[in-house]
Amino acid sequence: MTHFEELSPYSYGELESLRIADEWIEYRPRHERINVGWLDAPHEFATGTTPDWFADALLDVIAGIQVNATRVSSRRHAYCCSCGRRRASGHAEIRVPDGDGKMFAAPTLVWPYVTAHRYRPPDEFVEAVRAYDPAWAGSWIPEDAERS
Repeated sequence: MTHFEELSPYSYGELESLRIADEWIEYRPRHERINVGWLDAPHEFATGTTPDWFADALLDVIAGIQVNATRVSSRRHAYCCSCGRRRASGHAEIRVPDGDGKMFAAPTLVWPYVTAHRYRPPDEFVEAVRAYDPAWAGSWIPEDAERS
């Protein structure tokens, strides 16, 4: 797994791709992306409790629009960097708008990090998940995005 410092600028790639219905959309994002949950075993991470509603709300976000998914099967498994166990996620990223023109960028493995390893994301991310609107993509995808 790739490691990025919490709340650092996202630099994993210039382009983003996502799938809505049967259409792949690729675009250069015009919003600032902020890293959250890019954990790797040699690096320490914040632990603690999250609000009771958080894990379910985060799972709802992950079940929605996924960004930069591998174009193979959505059943792809990844290895958890903390325990080495295979997880049925890890094939994509999620985006969560923060309301200030920024977008949190997290791997889908963030959910097992929270639920199995007590990872405590930054408060800003927790609040953005609380306010999450699944219709965000319509307002964030540029009109000139390439569609296939």
